[in-house]
Amino acid sequence: MFDPDDSDNSNIQLLNDRDDSAMAFASYRFGPITAKLAQDISGVHNGYLGQLSLGFPIPIATWRVIPSIRYQYISGQMSNYMFGVSQSESTKTGGTISSYDAPATSRTSYGFVAFHSISKNISTMVSIRQTQYDSSIKQSPIVDNDTVNSALIGIFYKF
Repeated sequence: MFDPDDSDNSNIQLLNDRDDSAMAFASYRFGPITAKLAQDISGVHNGYLGQLSLGFPIPIATWRVIPSIRYQYISGQMSNYMFGVSQSESTKTGGTISSYDAPATSRTSYGFVAFHSISKNISTMVSIRQTQYDSSIKQSPIVDNDTVNSALIGIFYKF
């Protein structure tokens, strides 16, 4: 989530942390299609999200590769918590950062995750993903880019 201390901008550093929330979710899978609904149960933002994703595993030699695409709808409460700037935060910056009420938004992600078993108990994982937020999110004074690229490499040990 958003951590103002990660910024070199002294005004951004005056803003509040956007901490993670506890989300309860229900998910249903039908073949390669998954639908998910999640709701904040911690009272952090009281928002929700809906997700529809498509992923199909493809065996390639000793790897299992799963290309996927995902669409998420993010409610106004959750979006405003993540990307909004309250009037009190704006006041802390002397108005340098304007207050902003973020509307409901969406994001689309595509990429792949690949798994490889090294032994009975050890597996590796590689994931590459690009996420594109709805263009309205760039109106937020704390958002520089509406695209997020990520890569993750991991090793798993099964007990």
